[in-house]
Order: sequence, then structure tokens, then C-alpha cells
Amino acid sequence: MGERNEQNRRIKVTPNPAKRGELITVKALAEHEMEPGVRLNPDTLIVYPRFILNKLICRYNGAKVFVSDWYSGVSANPYISFNLLADKSGEIEIEWVDDYNSSTYAREDFAVTEPDSNSVT
Repeated sequence: MGERNEQNRRIKVTPNPAKRGELITVKALAEHEMEPGVRLNPDTLIVYPRFILNKLICRYNGAKVFVSDWYSGVSANPYISFNLLADKSGEIEIEWVDDYNSSTYAREDFAVTEPDSNSVT
């Protein structure tokens, strides 16, 4: 059971820093086997128990801004990418929740600057 907590979780926010009002891309990767619970061990004839990441939650400075429910069809080592609107500096946090209601996290500090007043939009 200890190895479940040692699996790698990664997050990358680009661009960082970003200008206020700019779209940012959040990319997240979780190293996880995603056992669907339908495979049979040929030696013991016992079905491997299901063990998947079933929810991803993104928080921006503590506020929940994106939620994704996952099911047994999601591949091993799932990767996800989505966009957010840059508002203010702080922290982007991704939480992955598994079948045992255990959570793992990845966080990245994020900077927002004011747009150039000379730029043409």
C-alpha cells in the first residue's frame, strides 16, 4: 500500500508569469497504473481489484475552478491539459482522488503581471 503514496504527480502552468486576463494552460500528469478491476490473475484466478484515480480537482488560490470525473476507461499515467484565465498571482493546485478516497497533490506557484498599457489589443 505504501507505493500508492510514492507515485509521481506533476503540474506545469504556462506561461508563468502571465499577464492579467491572459489564458494560461495547466498541464497535469499522474503516474498511476489505473487498474480497471476486470483483469484476472492467471495463476490465482483472482480478479485484480479496481484501483483508479476517479476525480481530478484544480484549485486556483484555494478556489475550485475545474473538476473532472474519471472512470475505468482512463489510461495508465493519465495526462490532462486545460485553460484558465489569469486573474492574480498565487498557487495552482491539482488534487487526484483514488478509489480509496485517498488524495495526492501537485502545486505550482503562479505569477500574474499587469498588461502593458502601450500594447494594442
